[in-house]
Amino acid sequence: MKLTVITNKEGELVAAAHGHHSQPTQAEEPSSGSTGRAGLRAGPGQQLHLIDVAEDIFHVTAPAEIHARLTAELRKARK
Repeated sequence: MKLTVITNKEGELVAAAHGHHSQPTQAEEPSSGSTGRAGLRAGPGQQLHLIDVAEDIFHVTAPAEIHARLTAELRKARK
């Protein structure tokens, strides 16, 4: 399953969300038939990444374990 994650300048995990939509450019304007779109957006000095994770991550309840697993997957994706 795909997750969108944001990292800061140091490469540390800042945010994560289920799904994978590319970050819109400032030139994009909503079309008249658009239903809208929500999601993460990288701020100044941050990077947006799309990573694959195992679906069982949704069964993890400890925030520290989720953070550790996402950080490990992000490291794998960068190689």
